[in-house]
Amino acid sequence: MTRDERRATAWRGAAYGLLIALVFGMTAVLLGMVIWRSALVVVALWVLILPLAVLLSRKKWWPQVVRSHQRFLASTEWAQSQGIKPEEIRLYTWQK
Repeated sequence: MTRDERRATAWRGAAYGLLIALVFGMTAVLLGMVIWRSALVVVALWVLILPLAVLLSRKKWWPQVVRSHQRFLASTEWAQSQGIKPEEIRLYTWQK
């Protein structure tokens, strides 16, 4: 990747991380303060429940995430010079 592409990748990762932290973290804190008068209770519940919910619902959103990553990687300067298309990129060994 070129320097600009690496920078774009870092910003993209940071934006996703911040979005997830703000949405789920602030929701948990606000619910905890309103319902149980303790943000720690809801944060603990989120830590236990959220991974389970993600695992159970991954078949709906995971293909979209994979396609997004494939399109992004195929848009790099090197991939374009090699003629690589998004559907040719395998992110995981078990991916078809």
